[in-house]
Amino acid sequence: ANMTSARKAFAAASANGKIYAMGGASPPNGYGCKSVEVYDPSTKAWAAAPPMGTSRYIFAATALGPTVYVSGSFDEATHAASTSAEARASA
Repeated sequence: ANMTSARKAFAAASANGKIYAMGGASPPNGYGCKSVEVYDPSTKAWAAAPPMGTSRYIFAATALGPTVYVSGSFDEATHAASTSAEARASA
């Protein structure tokens, strides 16, 4: 199944049997975004999830137990790196 929106330079992680696609940018010239989509293999469909607190583009994500962690980012407009991090409990 296709994600609900096109994105590049995003991060993904798997938690609780689902795949989370987070942030990134919409082609061709988009900058970081807060959006999150979750893929549920049992329904074979993507759905919107609550957004991240910070827009992120070119960053890292991992999961530990039921929690997805994201860190870092690149701000295309200022060419600055970010040290911010956040966590979210997966559904």
